[in-house]
Amino acid sequence: KHGGHFYQQNDTIQATHPNLVSVPYPSSLHYAANKTVPHFPNEIPRTTLMSFIGKDNHGDVKVRTRLHKQCKSYKDNHICDWREKYVPEKDATTKAKAVFCLEPAGDTPGRKSLSDSITFGCIPVLFSDLTDDVAPWHWLSWKDRARVLIPRHEFLAGRIDVKRLLQSIPSELLAIMQRTLRTKSRQFQYS
Repeated sequence: KHGGHFYQQNDTIQATHPNLVSVPYPSSLHYAANKTVPHFPNEIPRTTLMSFIGKDNHGDVKVRTRLHKQCKSYKDNHICDWREKYVPEKDATTKAKAVFCLEPAGDTPGRKSLSDSITFGCIPVLFSDLTDDVAPWHWLSWKDRARVLIPRHEFLAGRIDVKRLLQSIPSELLAIMQRTLRTKSRQFQYS
């Protein structure tokens, strides 16, 4: 939070924090030394449109609350799988089965979940320019081909239904996003 209010959509990390350099949180997925790309996420069929792991009572509460309401309204875990409790073994499978992972800002613009989503090949759906600015050294050159950025104010005004938006993405673009994550996601894994 900044001054008791969540950052505005047009803020950038450079404008609000000119000396901040961010790196991704370490991911829960660790690559084997003899593998060039992870095998686990690609072996599981992606049977869920979108998933979210977290609660709606912290971070960008307005976006999280609206997302939670939309997810509940779909009444189908294959459309939106919402999990409030973090359980590493289940959460890895949840992200590996989802095409898109909802990533509203947490207590800080970046969140560990973003690193997990990327390394598990789940296309991150962002709602904040600040989150989009996280870890530029790791994904600036390819993030436009690997994420969805939803305008926060449009979403909060009720002009965007996440399910409808994500289902409208052309299959050719979806394939580019998935291929980009498959080839570049290792940049988000380090130890």
